[in-house]
Amino acid sequence: MTTQVLFLHDGGADAYATDAMLVASLRAALGNAYTVHQYNNDLADVAHDIHDLMRYSDEHND
Repeated sequence: MTTQVLFLHDGGADAYATDAMLVASLRAALGNAYTVHQYNNDLADVAHDIHDLMRYSDEHND
């Protein structure tokens, strides 16, 4: 099982490309034991995926 990492950002139109480089670096540094999820400022997507991650965690950490 991998540890889930949620990377949130909201810094304007150009921030996503810059943050993508940070996420790539984070993924490389953490390795395969972690899954890094990256989101922009679409809160509906974030809320949905946080719910999914929490449900996954609950199902696999009993």
